[in-house]
Amino acid sequence: MRKRRTDAGQPDWRSFAERMFDGALMVDPDLRVVFWNAAAQQLAGWSAEEMVGRTLPADLLVRIPGEAAESPSGIEPLAETLRAGEPRDADAWLRHRQGHLLPVRLRTLAVPGTGGRTAGAVGILSDNTPRIVIQRQTEELEEEAPLEPLTGLGDRVAAERALERRLDGLRLHGVPLALALVDPDGLARINDRAGREAGDRVLRMVARTLYHGVRSGTDAVYRWGGEEFVVLARLAGGEPLRRFCEKLRQLVERSGFDGPDGRVDVTVSIGATRAAPDDTPELLVRRAEAWMVRSKEGGGNRVTCEPEPPALPPVEEG
Repeated sequence: MRKRRTDAGQPDWRSFAERMFDGALMVDPDLRVVFWNAAAQQLAGWSAEEMVGRTLPADLLVRIPGEAAESPSGIEPLAETLRAGEPRDADAWLRHRQGHLLPVRLRTLAVPGTGGRTAGAVGILSDNTPRIVIQRQTEELEEEAPLEPLTGLGDRVAAERALERRLDGLRLHGVPLALALVDPDGLARINDRAGREAGDRVLRMVARTLYHGVRSGTDAVYRWGGEEFVVLARLAGGEPLRRFCEKLRQLVERSGFDGPDGRVDVTVSIGATRAAPDDTPELLVRRAEAWMVRSKEGGGNRVTCEPEPPALPPVEEG
């Protein structure tokens, strides 16, 4: 089959864009999608038939406060390229069709038009998930315990073994450890309103969002039991525990999917604590659970953790 060619006799750019490994999209000056390649479909879950011709949803890409000080909408770089005609490069979170968020890098380029105007903008979406590290972690997890079938995360047995190892690392080598207990809010109401299948879908969405929201190689997420998840994080002393947990809370809050009876959104209550060398697994989990209950009692959709130690004053010289 011969390649499509432009009027100038050059191969059509679409034939190249369709074969790209990265997701590629193009919008017109009104942010209507005019091109959406197969890699974008694989990354986001939406087909070209579903995306082309519609206005790019403002919440398809989001940015988390603290990670980006500009706009919370991740499609803003495309809008800036349309306005200024200049390329942009930004990290964002892509909302998958299933509702969970994936870390991506968005690079934009202007499409020149006549009279110096911008005819559109091209966006290149690159998966920011370090696949090799995640694959290695998954293989190690499968060796120590089977994955929990609903969410694909390690189960409670795997979590308890990992917690024991990390506490040993804290005692023997001083490797810092923090534990966060994450509990979706109002899941029983979702089950009653939309059915158990929707509730299971919420659990899968929260699991995937947490999984992609933590740092590969240092942090891990497990299904603790029932509706709860546990996050084990290697936070250095100067890294705020609350900020780490707030990022996870906001990622879940921005997740969501369209169910048969309308939009299904969810929030989480988080309780978190730092481990001490004399902690036992039971004591550490009980402490995090107490903070999580406070988050629930405070109305949900919040983080509660122990106060951070005050920063030491600078040493005066002389």
